[in-house]
Amino acid sequence: MAISSFVFTSLIFGFLFVVSKGNRKNWKRFFYVPARKSKTNAIQLGGLALALGFFCSLVVASRFTDLSIFFNKVDHRLIQNFIFGGLIISLYGYFDDKLELRPIVKLFGQILSVFAYATLSSHLHTQHHSQITFLVICFWGLGVVNGSNLLDGLDTLTLKLGTVSYSVFLFLGFYHNSPKIVICSALFLSCLMAFYFFNKAPAKIHLGEIGGSIVGFSLLILSSFLWHAVKANHFSPVRSAVLAIIPLTLPMVELGVSFLRRIYNRKSPFRGDRLHVHHILNQEFGFSPSLTATIMASGYLLTMSFAIYIQILTHPYIALASLIIMQVSIYLAVGHKYWHTKDSLSLSPRNMLKYLRKKDVLIIDSSQIDNFKLTILERPVEEIHDEVDEDKKEPKSA
Repeated sequence: MAISSFVFTSLIFGFLFVVSKGNRKNWKRFFYVPARKSKTNAIQLGGLALALGFFCSLVVASRFTDLSIFFNKVDHRLIQNFIFGGLIISLYGYFDDKLELRPIVKLFGQILSVFAYATLSSHLHTQHHSQITFLVICFWGLGVVNGSNLLDGLDTLTLKLGTVSYSVFLFLGFYHNSPKIVICSALFLSCLMAFYFFNKAPAKIHLGEIGGSIVGFSLLILSSFLWHAVKANHFSPVRSAVLAIIPLTLPMVELGVSFLRRIYNRKSPFRGDRLHVHHILNQEFGFSPSLTATIMASGYLLTMSFAIYIQILTHPYIALASLIIMQVSIYLAVGHKYWHTKDSLSLSPRNMLKYLRKKDVLIIDSSQIDNFKLTILERPVEEIHDEVDEDKKEPKSA
């Protein structure tokens, strides 16, 4: 089944690439979305192919193969809720990649997808504490979706970090004797592996807004399956919840560190920057995108392996606290030198939320432009020197 999933997703990626690069304008206008930050003339919407691979693989495996015996009614409901929330992500992500939506619209789309999943799924986890379960799913779900999107900043980075995440769930599925976790992790991993051939340097396809978010959202349903598997082994609901959120820690740490870093530097927490650890490793340390992704994934694997080992030997609370401390410490060790860039922003609610407004960006489809002319206007050197002298003469304000 995993091989079939890999082949199916590869075909979708191939179709997307061929249509985007082809001459059929009736198809190309829907699928040709150039990646704005690409240096290799790559296209976006790779997340759309990945999402379709996830959805189709889950439906086929859970209903139309011999593997369906491992999925009960609750599992089918969770899969339906995951697909519904994933469709919301795919919808707003497509329009953002195509039209550049307002940041507030993207945030609303993330909230809506997680809220829908939490509303439809909280009572499936427990009958007596569904309100608390709803709040936990909303909080961690939104953090994981948003944080996973922040981690999608370099070629193969999401792929390698996602590989570690799915491998961790694969191990936990075996350890807690849960075939459905093993099956779903293997399916997600196989779909993600198909992306490697299109995202390795020089990258041909990027995941776009859909990709990072859908990978984070897929971790949410795996966490739900893990919660049921652990609880079935006579663990308390709270302990089961802690065990289920341990594999979701990295996106939460990425989001939390990014927000606190921006507030510390008197910037809006919603203002984008290039001070993430992967950007620092790539730009300041001079590592290639592929090497940076490998280093990030290796560190993630080591910290996660240690946390799982601690959890088996001691207690999940200690494991979760140790994992957060290790990951935050690594972030601080690598990035603190480059984070001291104070701004003059007044940390009022109005200023902090202003970056959720519409960006002053106009995207023009190149197919609508026949030609253009670039004119460089030169100014006399004397005028520039006069302006500099005038600036020097102005008294500095107190």
